[in-house]
Amino acid sequence: MDLPVSAGDRVEISTARHGIHDDIAGIRVQIRGCSADIQVCEDRIEKLRVVIGKSKNDLRDGWTGMYKGVFPGDLAMRPCHTELYGYLGIIIRTHLEALNGYLKELDGLEKDRARLQTRVLELKKRFGALEREKQVLSASIANNLPAAHQRMDDFVNRGSSIFSEISSRKGRLPWPVDGNIVQTFGPFKVGKVEQVSRGIDLAAKKGAVIHSVCAGRIVFVDRIPAYGYTLIIDHGGGYYSVYGHLQEAFKKRGSEVGEREVIALVGQSGDVSTPTLYFELRFHDRPQDPMEWLRQR
Repeated sequence: MDLPVSAGDRVEISTARHGIHDDIAGIRVQIRGCSADIQVCEDRIEKLRVVIGKSKNDLRDGWTGMYKGVFPGDLAMRPCHTELYGYLGIIIRTHLEALNGYLKELDGLEKDRARLQTRVLELKKRFGALEREKQVLSASIANNLPAAHQRMDDFVNRGSSIFSEISSRKGRLPWPVDGNIVQTFGPFKVGKVEQVSRGIDLAAKKGAVIHSVCAGRIVFVDRIPAYGYTLIIDHGGGYYSVYGHLQEAFKKRGSEVGEREVIALVGQSGDVSTPTLYFELRFHDRPQDPMEWLRQR
């Protein structure tokens, strides 16, 4: 009898959470980009204000010279009034044109900064909404884990029809995949929801080869809520190994496998957003800490 699975709604929830995860990552990139653009605007605005202040001072000096009949900064030079006014008029017009240009650029930069700041506020508001939605979906997945655990318990408790020496291999089993541990055995939290991991999660490259940790028989290849595409090996004596979040399985139910035999590829099915192997060891209905069974590396 196959393990009963009704994962449609949970797969939909998991897919939605993955989409939200991607949206959140995209918003973070946009916020960083807008913030960098705002900083560029503010740096330019600060420099422009200094230039504008100097330009206003130069313009004031020009007008002062016009009225006093002297060149600013050079009281010793006293040309005729006609030449003086003509020269100062050119200086004033030049400073005025430059000042108007600076003021126009400043106005444009301040508008750009305001637009970018508004955009950042909108992105942060959207970010907060997505985070809340992600927490709700994570809680939904977490609430569904007990049902998935129960289905797995019901399956492995049917008993074993083969026997192997896995019980004597504690601390010496080979690793199922070359990857880093990202979730250890035991208690953990999904948001604020307390959960217990009955195995370990190993981050690996998508499509990485997965090996059986001991000889046995494939007794299940199908989808399980939260764990995605899953393969279970009966090693005899009440011992089982579980391999979840698969991309592809190379063995069918009933197939005999040897130790270190290739059985599947790493994927990201189920409730993970990156390529991961979920690995679990069972003795009847009692999950075992895989780190106590796998050889040190």
